[in-house]
Amino acid sequence: MADTDGVAATEDDFIKMKIRRERENNVKYPSGVLENISRGEIPLIMGIMVDHATGRMPVEWIRSWFGEERLPADFKPPPPQTVGFLETHKKAQAINKKIGDLTMEPKE
Repeated sequence: MADTDGVAATEDDFIKMKIRRERENNVKYPSGVLENISRGEIPLIMGIMVDHATGRMPVEWIRSWFGEERLPADFKPPPPQTVGFLETHKKAQAINKKIGDLTMEPKE
């Protein structure tokens, strides 16, 4: 996983993965709403699939979840929580800002 340290992924690593994937696939969102929904996946993943002691998602978990479409063998779900649309939307907006900051062309 080129966007991580090879051990675990942070939210910033997922943002870099998202940027790379959107560039490689030339993703053009037809609306800002769909863009926010797409980018809302990062806070949802981070809220559920991270090791809550470290705030990172082990690379092996990423391979299990995304590559094999199964829960990792040593995964322990987080405590029950309510994740509403507004909270996810606010987090997606923060992700959008980070993506904008990382993709902004340097001004000369």
